[in-house]
Amino acid sequence: MYISELELQGFKSFAYKTKVKFDSGITAIVGPNGCGKSNIVDSMRWVLGEQRPTLLRSSTMANVIFNGTAQKNALGMAEVSLTFVNNKGLLPTEYSEVTITRRLYRSGESEYLINGTTCRLKDINELFMDTGMGSDAYSVIELKMVEDILNDKSDRRHLFEEAAGVTGYKEKRKKTFRKLESTQKDLQRVEDILVEVRKKTTSLGKQAEKAKKAKEYRKELEFLDKALSKFQYNNIKEELEPLKGRIKNADKEKKEIQNKLEELEEAEEKARNSLNEKEREQAEAQRRVSQLESKIKDAETELQITREKISNEKGVIEQYTRDIEQAEKDLEEMRKYL
Repeated sequence: MYISELELQGFKSFAYKTKVKFDSGITAIVGPNGCGKSNIVDSMRWVLGEQRPTLLRSSTMANVIFNGTAQKNALGMAEVSLTFVNNKGLLPTEYSEVTITRRLYRSGESEYLINGTTCRLKDINELFMDTGMGSDAYSVIELKMVEDILNDKSDRRHLFEEAAGVTGYKEKRKKTFRKLESTQKDLQRVEDILVEVRKKTTSLGKQAEKAKKAKEYRKELEFLDKALSKFQYNNIKEELEPLKGRIKNADKEKKEIQNKLEELEEAEEKARNSLNEKEREQAEAQRRVSQLESKIKDAETELQITREKISNEKGVIEQYTRDIEQAEKDLEEMRKYL
């Protein structure tokens, strides 16, 4: 396994996209001080997952993003991709070429990718464990780290363990201990739960006993309730027989009363019709009486008038009679003188 290509953009002094190819043999990068040689090593350590800004010669992680110059503005993202040729199958993957990528934004968000697929930092660390590659592996050593390794036994031990392939087992051992500790805590919680469950079981046992007794009482109550219902049913049935006879007699009386009522209603209807007829006859008689009375009054009036006429005629006759008598007397007197 070997590194075949390094691609940088926006990382420290590499504002533009830059590709560094590593061919077979030894690749050397030379240049004056401050041209960015150490930034190549920093980018490799950074893309492999380094989280300590001080080891990248920065105060904060955001300082690895290109801060700009007089000719170019600052960028908002740093990106580094490192490609490995997995020709010996050291990386636990089916790909013969693996590219890991890391991106960092000024907002603080970061991304990790393996062959263009988003992943976690943990996935990258597990991929390169015991391969000699990693953010703190012996394959990436800066000049100042040589003195630290010679002076610090812990650093030497870490490098020897990494080279011997012990780091992976130690990491697995740590994970196992963490799982064991978590399991012990879970067992303690389970024990606490069991204590609570036992308490609840005892309580539930008492409740179950009470429920059993309650069930027996309920059955007995249902039996007594049914017996009482049967007793009440028999009593009601005995009381119901005479009531049925009385209801039957009452129905007969009701029918007789209805028949009498119908007869009375018919008689009432006939009487009402007869009364109406008599009232009409009475009205007609009263009308005739009124007409006769009117005719009598007219006749009496005419009789009165006739009597007055007769009386007047009698007066005239009497006057005529007196006049005749006087004329006869005058005639007699005249005859005497003749």
